[in-house]
Amino acid sequence: MARIRSLLLISLIAMYLTGCTESISSPIPTVQTKVEKDLILELMRHNEKDVAYRTYKVIKDAMVATEIKYILKQSEESNSLVSMTRPPDRKIALVDTNPTASSEPQIYGIWFSPKSDLVEVVSESTRGGGYIQLNEDYSGAILQLFN
Repeated sequence: MARIRSLLLISLIAMYLTGCTESISSPIPTVQTKVEKDLILELMRHNEKDVAYRTYKVIKDAMVATEIKYILKQSEESNSLVSMTRPPDRKIALVDTNPTASSEPQIYGIWFSPKSDLVEVVSESTRGGGYIQLNEDYSGAILQLFN
């Protein structure tokens, strides 16, 4: 009887540890997400002469734009509101070029970590955005855009 209890206890601990170490982040979608053909990304950086952000790169690849939109949308789903101590390092605007769409570009503030390995995103939507710190995989996808 004691042997069965100890075996049951060990198996419960093993299942608990396995469940706690499971990653909850989903992979970046590629095939399973519907590609939005009318979506482009505008990458913006701070202009030193004035306080405005200027577009310096436009990405028209629909697959890349859809993947980045999926990543950035997580910040809107967050209920966290933050006040950052400095302005964003970069901004990303999601622009729908469909002539029948009457939506404003969705703008996201991007902050790089000191080691430039993680990215923090704040949605600047009119609905009041959210905040999220991306994991290494998603951060890598965002950082590749700016290189």
